[in-house]
Amino acid sequence: MKKELAHFNYKKATLIVILISFIIRAFFAYSLEFGNDEVYYWLLAKYPSISFFDHPPMFAWFINIFSFGLHFDSELFVRMSSLIVFAINTWLIFSIGTEIKNQRTGFIAALLLQSSIYTFVITGIMIIPDTPLGLFWLLALRSFIIALRANEITKRELQHIILAGVFTGLAVISKYQSLILWAGAGGYILFHKRAWFKKPQLYIAGIISISIIAPILLANSGDSS
Repeated sequence: MKKELAHFNYKKATLIVILISFIIRAFFAYSLEFGNDEVYYWLLAKYPSISFFDHPPMFAWFINIFSFGLHFDSELFVRMSSLIVFAINTWLIFSIGTEIKNQRTGFIAALLLQSSIYTFVITGIMIIPDTPLGLFWLLALRSFIIALRANEITKRELQHIILAGVFTGLAVISKYQSLILWAGAGGYILFHKRAWFKKPQLYIAGIISISIIAPILLANSGDSS
C-alpha cells in the first residue's frame, strides 16, 4: 500500500481536481442568478472608487477586470474571478502543504479546501470581497512560510519576505482584517526568528504593505472629514 502511494502522482491528481471543480462551478455560476450581495457588488463595480463605504475596493476591481469593464455583465463573467481564483487557491494550498511537509499533505489540504461549502460555493462561485482576500492571503501566507521556516536566511527567503509584504498589502485592500497576517508574522519573528530584525528586507516589506494601503486610508480619512 505504501509503495502504491509512493508512486501516486499528487500533482497531477490536484490538477485534475482543479479542472473538474472549475467545470462544475462554472456551470452553477452560469445557471444561478445573482444573490442580494452580488447585485450590490455589481453596482459598486459599475462605479469604481479607491474605497467604498463598507469595503475596500479589490473585489470591484476583480469584477471589472474579469468582465472587461462590465462589458460582459452576465452572471458567468461577473463571477469569473471567483472561478479562476478558487482554482489558483487550490493550487496554492497544495503548494503550501508541499512546502510544509510533502505533496501528499498538499493534496489532502487541496481536497479539504474543495470540500468546504464556504470556499467551494460562497467564494468559489459567488463574487464577494472574500474572493480576492483568499488569493492574496494564501500568497502572503506561502511567502511568509517560505521565508520564516528556513534555518538560514538566503536570497530566496529575502525575496519571499518582500513578496509577503506585497501580498499582505493587497490582502488588506481586499479586506481590512488581513492586517492580522503581519501581526502573526511579527509575533513569530519576535519569539523565534529575531535574526530577521537585522535584515532591511523585513522593514522594506512592511513599508511596501503600508504604501499599498495608504491611498485607501487617505481616501477614507478624506471622506470622514
